[in-house]
Amino acid sequence: MDIFQSYYTLDKGWIDPLPNLDSPQTLVLVFGHAVFLTQLEPFNEINRQYPNSVVAGCSTPAGILDNRVEKEGLVLSITRFCDTRLSYVAIEKRHEENSAELGNRIASDIMEDSLVAVLTFADGAAVNGSQYMQGISETLSSKVVVTGGLAADSGKQTQSWVLKQGRPKKATASAIGFYGDSVICLSSKGSGWKPFGVKRKVTKVDQEVLYELDGKPALKLYKDYLGEAANDLPHSGLLHPLAILSDNDEDHVVRSIIGIDEERQSISFAGDIPHGVSAQLMYGTLENLIEGAEKAVDNLPKIHTHSQGVLSIVTSCIGRLLVLNDDVELEVDAVLKKLFESAQGTQQIGFYSAGEFATLSEGVCELHNETLTLTVLYEQ
Repeated sequence: MDIFQSYYTLDKGWIDPLPNLDSPQTLVLVFGHAVFLTQLEPFNEINRQYPNSVVAGCSTPAGILDNRVEKEGLVLSITRFCDTRLSYVAIEKRHEENSAELGNRIASDIMEDSLVAVLTFADGAAVNGSQYMQGISETLSSKVVVTGGLAADSGKQTQSWVLKQGRPKKATASAIGFYGDSVICLSSKGSGWKPFGVKRKVTKVDQEVLYELDGKPALKLYKDYLGEAANDLPHSGLLHPLAILSDNDEDHVVRSIIGIDEERQSISFAGDIPHGVSAQLMYGTLENLIEGAEKAVDNLPKIHTHSQGVLSIVTSCIGRLLVLNDDVELEVDAVLKKLFESAQGTQQIGFYSAGEFATLSEGVCELHNETLTLTVLYEQ
């Protein structure tokens, strides 16, 4: 694998000239600011330089390049595989189509017996990530690893985009398929959020809208726990997401607040919540979140390769970006340092998302919030 990385700004262009790595086995990943929905020159240049390559990516309030977090411009990674076949599909969501149907269409277009992994991006303003993952899971073989995330912007999710035919589009989802015996795709996650308070049962919920916990109004319970911080809801809810607990309390899914309804005393989350599950509030500190990022590496299967070509793709939540603030580079630096322990020379790209996708057990790909998910690609 050959890997090249660069960074683009509107005033300076590319920091390094784009290399001649075009081929059907080349993957070009681009993540960047929402402003590039209408600033097309860098995409035009990429498309001219790489007409035979797969060009994919999405918008983000901050792109990740190795151990840096860039809040302006575009981050870019070009990976030319040796023995791996790639395919690519990008489709716009139909007006009447639900997100599960969109996931089904995407997965059906790339499903083959030799499919090993799927990297997928979807517009967070138009796609329900939980339902999208459900549609993909129902269609793909249980052996396929699915990773990726939801495109976000820097404001209120009105300008997010996903690349289609090398250009940014709204209400779009895309997927890259990786095929063959040579490619290895590893997927893991880490959060660092710690549950606190009483475990409560979800007694009334409609997809992502939570109405009651233990038969009591969800919003009132949240406010009772948050105290004065409740005055700043829903923003303060980013500091206190909800843990959806499984039989193993250590293995939970995190859901972040995106809105509240005072009249109905309900809370809207960035992902569906199942009825009848146990839930618990969470808190996070700088140290805990960095430990969570490191755990994403610890949770990976061992990397077995003699090649210097190892690509790390980080998808971290915009909630973590806001909480970590000026210290946000600490989490991506922690991930890269950990990866270097088993694969020196690893190169890293990524983005901050409105929801993270990861496959953590065979056949189960899920949406996560407030989580750092990690995808590692290499050829053996």
